This record gives sequence, C-alpha cells and structure tokens, in this order.
Amino acid sequence: MIMDSLSNQVTRRQLLARAPLALGSVALASLCRAEQGDLTSVRHLAPRAKRVIYLFMSGGPSHVDTFDPKPTLAKRHGQEMPPELIKNHEFAMIKEARPKVKGSPWTFQPRGQSGTEVSELFPHVGKVVDEIAVVRSLHTDSFNHDPAVMFMNTGSVRFGRPAMGSWLSYGLGSENSDLPSFIVLVSGQNRQPLLDSYWGAGFLPSKHQGTTFRTSGDPVLHI
Repeated sequence: MIMDSLSNQVTRRQLLARAPLALGSVALASLCRAEQGDLTSVRHLAPRAKRVIYLFMSGGPSHVDTFDPKPTLAKRHGQEMPPELIKNHEFAMIKEARPKVKGSPWTFQPRGQSGTEVSELFPHVGKVVDEIAVVRSLHTDSFNHDPAVMFMNTGSVRFGRPAMGSWLSYGLGSENSDLPSFIVLVSGQNRQPLLDSYWGAGFLPSKHQGTTFRTSGDPVLHI
C-alpha cells in the first residue's frame, strides 16, 4: 500500500498556530514536576525560621557529662548493675557478666537565672545558659554508635529513612531551586566515619538530600 505523504504534511500556518500550544505544554509539565515531592503547596503554617544550623557532634562527650546530670548514677558509681536492667539483654560493648555502674567524673552547678545545671566542662556556657533550651526528655534504646547516630539523624536505626534536613526541605521548600536544599559541613581530625545516610533523602526525591562540602580544595567537585 502506497500512502501520499504530502497530504500529511503540516503547513507553515498550521505550525505557527500549534507551536505555542506545544511550548506551553512543556512549560506546564516542568512546573508540575517541580511541585511534586514536597508539601510547600499544602502547608498550614508559614515558616518563621529564616535559617537552621544543626550541629551534631559525632563522638562528642556524653549528655551525662555535659547538660544532663544523673544524681542516682553518681550515687551508685562502682556498684554492680541492677539485674533487672541487663536481664535477657545482650550488649555488644559490655562483656562482663556483672558490669558496674559508672557515674560522671564531672560536677554540675546551677547557672544563670534559670538555674540550669551545667557541667564544669563548659565554664563559659553558663554565662549564656538562659539563652539556651536544654531538652532532657529524649530517650533511645540504641547505645551503639552507628545505629544511635542513624536514629538521631533520621528517626530510625535502619537505612532508607530521610534525614532531618530532608524533611525540612520536603515540608518547607527552598527559596532557590537551583541551590541545594541544605548543605553538610564535615570537620574534625581523626573523626568517626560518617555515612551519607545521615543526611540522605531516603525515600524522598533526591533533591531533598544534603550536599556535602569538602574540607579542603574545591568544596564541591565537578561544577
């Protein structure tokens, strides 16, 4: 069968008439794609925070040595661990059959008008303690480093969950779609290994993941 291809050709008039519709469809598709994967169009409250700097000290001092005094822990220092706390539990870092309680070697003092107890490790923090909100109600069952750090940054000990910065980007959006939603500054010498999952987007679109800045040379490669 032979078909007349000339009868199917588009005239110049038809091309000029249809081209704007095609360009408009491309633009609309781009706008719709940009709105997918976030909640900025349905948020109920306008964000008041202009910027957030989140400092996570991997391998830093314990909360019981800094801002969370434990009088009972200090009182039982050197005593054997109560059996009900270790019964039917296996601890990767505790090999003794009857481990002993260890309290903090540092003392705490009430500081500021609020009377917030601060460790002697931070003598200068006490001068501004009234400007700091200390939260002592958080708790976790993870005490090994890797799962505990994962839980702190993603809310889960398992891989695949979005980090805190990813949720903020997903819920509040970004002022500039051409820049990263948030950046990650890694510093310190002889530091513990840090996984990309600590600032990853998990099951959210990849545009919500953190962008790591290098500590030497070009901050970001291949730009």
